[in-house]
Amino acid sequence: MASNFLYSTRDHKFIIKEWLDGEKILNLPKFKDYYSLEDVDQILDQALKVCREVVAPSNDDGDKIGARFQDGRVTLPPSFHEAYRYVQENGWGSSHKDVEGEGILPGLLYGAVHEYMIAANPAFVSYVGLAGGIASVIKAFGTKEQIDLFTPKMFAGTWGGTMCLTEPGGGSDVGDMLCKAYPTEEPGIYKIKGTKCFITAGDHDLTENIIHLVLARVDGAAPGTKGLSLFIVPKIWVNPDGTLGEPNDVVTVALEDKMGLKGSATAMLNFGEEDRCRGILLGSPPDERGFGQGMAQMFKMINGARVDTGHCAIAVATVAYHNAVRYAKERIQGRKITDRHGPRVPIIEHEDIRRMLLTQKAVLEAG
Repeated sequence: MASNFLYSTRDHKFIIKEWLDGEKILNLPKFKDYYSLEDVDQILDQALKVCREVVAPSNDDGDKIGARFQDGRVTLPPSFHEAYRYVQENGWGSSHKDVEGEGILPGLLYGAVHEYMIAANPAFVSYVGLAGGIASVIKAFGTKEQIDLFTPKMFAGTWGGTMCLTEPGGGSDVGDMLCKAYPTEEPGIYKIKGTKCFITAGDHDLTENIIHLVLARVDGAAPGTKGLSLFIVPKIWVNPDGTLGEPNDVVTVALEDKMGLKGSATAMLNFGEEDRCRGILLGSPPDERGFGQGMAQMFKMINGARVDTGHCAIAVATVAYHNAVRYAKERIQGRKITDRHGPRVPIIEHEDIRRMLLTQKAVLEAG
């Protein structure tokens, strides 16, 4: 809940300014004209303020209202819309995933900002992070036309993004996936047909469009993971001039239940129910051996996502720690072991409580 959002910038300031010698990073040509070591405190303090006052209040709604699927549409609570708009418009959002962008925060700083945002509302942060992450994959492997068409609005947060890997019954065995891509008469355009599940931020009403990256096998390509390719599949087709066209036959079938993350729209998606789903190949077609480039492209994002998963664990556990410390200072119970006849004291004065809190802190520091 928002009232339970407790965090501190103290550790990050020490780590960035003293332990990691962040000045070396901030003096790199890419950053030196925008940031200095003197800016660190102000940036982190302002980021924490935004997360406390703008993002954290949406956490209650994420739990009480959650992501709702009704009449074929997925909706999120109004507070999610307000927080998303503020974060994106004020430079705390997807734009920092663009490593070539001007004035972006270095990862050294944005990692801390991202942690505060996760701690404020874990269900909310995926909508912010995924758009930029998917845009980064397109920017790394796409043509100039693809980059120009899709990435500006994704880095701006105007369009969302997802990575569609898992299929029903497939689990983590990606090589057995059934999603297929069939060539069309248009070069680089394929018909996509299949079902994907457990798709984080798979459908929602925060953005006017969602750009899916779909891992699929071109018809006739090699079996297993080597035959997979990656396709850009917009929820709503994007015309060459950047305007939105018709819905692209991407249908939400259901939302999964995520314990503790009711505000996360984790969707099952059908592609090509009416044989009208089009995807744009990212990179080259399968070679003469039938080998595609999809797995290597996909790991461009997934490797970072694995770090983000650990980041999420640290953020949530740190909030729990700060709340435990506050409770231990407020809860009056028992007397000091050295003064059995003295007044009752806050439980933080009991040695075993202090030991447990120190253990929590040590585990968090090691993480």
